[in-house]
Amino acid sequence: MVRVKKAIKEIFTYGDYVFDITAAKELIKDIPVVCTYRITDRLNHFFGDDEIVWEHNPDLPGTKRLASQLGVISIDKHRALTDVINLTYPIIAVFIDNELLVIDGYHRLYKAWKTGVKVLPMQILSPESCALICTRKVLKEKR
Repeated sequence: MVRVKKAIKEIFTYGDYVFDITAAKELIKDIPVVCTYRITDRLNHFFGDDEIVWEHNPDLPGTKRLASQLGVISIDKHRALTDVINLTYPIIAVFIDNELLVIDGYHRLYKAWKTGVKVLPMQILSPESCALICTRKVLKEKR
């Protein structure tokens, strides 16, 4: 009897959104990268030297979404700094409620920040592509 190994589907969940990252990677594989994600000092607030700090700093504009994303994301810092994490592979993002949401690439963000890389390639999925890879969880009502 031959067993076929089934590929594991990678997903990213944010609030009531569920993104099929495996499908997103398939969508972007043949599209040239046309934008970048700039690594700025504002990440210093989130990535501490020895630990990751997940707080929102109201004095830094535009950090609320990033802080809330990082608050629910776990990063294996040791793995992030290995050669397994390829900084030439684009971060994948979508627009949700008119805000940019990174759905794939947090280990790359950490590695870039930690190693001093200032810019990473990024793909922003179109609303049509986002609709193909995103579903919303149906929350059960309490009775």
